[in-house]
Amino acid sequence: PVVAEPDPRTMLWLSAVTVGVALGASLGCARALLGGQASETVAARAVVGAIAVAAAAVLCLGVFGVAGAIAFAAAGLCAALTARA
Repeated sequence: PVVAEPDPRTMLWLSAVTVGVALGASLGCARALLGGQASETVAARAVVGAIAVAAAAVLCLGVFGVAGAIAFAAAGLCAALTARA
């Protein structure tokens, strides 16, 4: 059930921020997985990478606000593009 009914503008901003953070997180976690696949400790590297990505998302949103979602998505894209498979 919906507890609050936000106005359409708030829902649009919330959706945009959510999509930006989700995109950046998925790209950052993909980079962490691709970077650690040749290692014997791939599970530990994947977990540490996921935690680092989540911390970066919180930092970007905390420092830059809504623009942090764009910055985080851009950082995730740059990280994914630097992965060597």
